[in-house]
Amino acid sequence: MRSFQRLMQILFLPLFLSISLGALANSNENPKGDFFTITLPYDVDVYEPSQDASPLPIQTEELFEQSLQKAMAILLVRMTGQKKILHSRVGKKYLSNPRIWLKTYDFSPRVQEGVVVGQNILFSFLGDKLQKEFRNRFVPIWPASERPNTLVMGSLVHGKTLIKLDGNEMQYRLDLAFREYPQQIKLPITIPEFADRLPANQWILPVESSEMLKIIPSIQSLLAQTKQAYLLSFKAIMNDAYQYELNWVLYNQKGEPVLTGVQTRETGGGNFSDLTNEMFDQVMTFYAQIYLQALHRHKTETDTQVMSLTVHNVQDPQPLLEIERLLKSQPAMIDSFELVSMQAGKVQYRMSTLVGYQRIFNWVKKWPKMTLVGSVPERRKIDVRIDSKGLFESKEGEQ
Repeated sequence: MRSFQRLMQILFLPLFLSISLGALANSNENPKGDFFTITLPYDVDVYEPSQDASPLPIQTEELFEQSLQKAMAILLVRMTGQKKILHSRVGKKYLSNPRIWLKTYDFSPRVQEGVVVGQNILFSFLGDKLQKEFRNRFVPIWPASERPNTLVMGSLVHGKTLIKLDGNEMQYRLDLAFREYPQQIKLPITIPEFADRLPANQWILPVESSEMLKIIPSIQSLLAQTKQAYLLSFKAIMNDAYQYELNWVLYNQKGEPVLTGVQTRETGGGNFSDLTNEMFDQVMTFYAQIYLQALHRHKTETDTQVMSLTVHNVQDPQPLLEIERLLKSQPAMIDSFELVSMQAGKVQYRMSTLVGYQRIFNWVKKWPKMTLVGSVPERRKIDVRIDSKGLFESKEGEQ
C-alpha cells in the first residue's frame, strides 16, 4: 500500500508542482533594466535650527557624495560578482573619484502600496567607458546573461514557531525583507508566492548531511518544474533579543549541496539583513567563480597553440634544466610544456603557448649559448642547437 501511495506521489508530483508553483515572486522586477544604473534611498530629513529658529536641511552635499560612493561600490560588485574588488587597488581607484564615471543622476518618489514614503536617487554611470577601462585593466566582467536563476526558500524560527518566507508573507514582514540586496547586485532570485500550496515536504529547510537523501528528489523536482538552476534554502533563528543566526545551503539541480554557510552575530552582526546580505555575497562569489573558471578554460582552449621545440647537441642534463627554467619563467607566453622524446643528443618539447609563433620565435632566438638551426612556421616548429661550450656556461671569473 505504501509503495502504491509513493508511486502515485511521484506520478502526480510534476502536475501538482506546475499548478502550485505557477505563481512565483521574482525579486528582480526589471531584470532587463539598465545594468549601469543604481537606485538608492535619498531622504534629506536631517535638520538643524538656524538663528531664526527656521529648520533648514543640512549635509545635502555630504549625503550626495556618500550616496554616490555607495552606488559606485554596488556597481563594482555588480560588474564583477566579487566583493573583494572594493578592497583592491583597482577598486579603490574607482571609489576615490566616482564623479568622473557618473553620466547623470535623477530623483524619483519611493512608493509603497500606492503611497509615497520617501525619495530615491538614481545614478546612471558611463557603462561603455567603464567596460573599456575594465578591459584595459584585464578585470573580467560577469555578464548579466551568465547569472543563474536561484529559487530561494527562507524560513524564520522563533521559539516553536516556523514561518515560511514566501511572497505572500513578505508583504507583511518588512523586518525580514531580503530581496532588495540581490536586486541591487543583479543576482536573479525567485521565491514561491504561496508556501501553503506546496506539499509539506516540498518546502526545503537546511538539513544535516545524514538527512540529505530524503530531500534530493524534492529538490530535483522543484528545480525542474520552476526552471531554476539552484535552490538556496536558509533558516533564520531569532532569539528573544531579536538577534539572528542564519543557516543556509545552496543545492544544484542534482539536489547536491554545493555551498553551505552559518552566519552569526560574530560573523555578520546579528541583524537579519546583514546576515542575508552576507549569504548572498557568498552565493554571488560562488557563481562568479564558476563563470571565471569557464571563461579561463575557454580562453585556454581557444588561445593556446601547440608548438614543437627541438634541442640538438644535448650532451648533459644541465642545459635542459636551464631551458625548462626559461620556459617556466614566462607564464604569459607559455601555458604548459612537456618533454616528449629524448634520443641521441636530441630532445623534443611540446609547448602550449598563449601567444603567436613569431613572438615565441623572437624570444627563443635571443637565448644565449644557442644557435637557431631550423624554423618551420606552418608546422609550428623551432630547432635550436646548444653551443659546444654548453648553454649558460659561466665565463671564467664571473660571479
